[in-house]
Amino acid sequence: MATATGSLKVGRLKVPLDAPLTITHAEGRIDGEFHQVFGGLAAAPVRAPGTPLRVDLRYGGSFDFHSDDERVGELALILGLDSGHAPARLPRGCAIGSADAPVQLTLTGVSAPEPGRLPAMEDRRFAAPRTSHCGRLGPLLDRALELPASPGDNRIRLQNETRSIRPYTELP
Repeated sequence: MATATGSLKVGRLKVPLDAPLTITHAEGRIDGEFHQVFGGLAAAPVRAPGTPLRVDLRYGGSFDFHSDDERVGELALILGLDSGHAPARLPRGCAIGSADAPVQLTLTGVSAPEPGRLPAMEDRRFAAPRTSHCGRLGPLLDRALELPASPGDNRIRLQNETRSIRPYTELP
């Protein structure tokens, strides 16, 4: 299990990731081959400062945390959008990205690891698609958030990451 805090910028949308993002996965060898199994992603919805929007990070259908010289891991996300009690409520399922076109991250290490912690990780090269499932408000959100956003216009940084290893019987 890995937990991290950090920040996210997609187009004009900037979101502090102050509450821990938790990813659970298993990895090991089966018949001599390395395998990984995704277990879950948990993150509390976060209010985007200066907007009525809350962003809910959700699993987008793929991950790979097998590190190499160029990357720490890959993760696909869907950024759920909710307007809370704002007058123009967003439809359920409104998001940046979708199961068919998630936000695909390739995380690289950007600091030296400290004892008991992994290096800070980031991706500044991912593209962000238009909103999906937002109904008639989709084009307005796209314009306000400057979506789709090209690689280089977006950033995620995950820091203060800890990784813990526990037997399956102790997982939540």
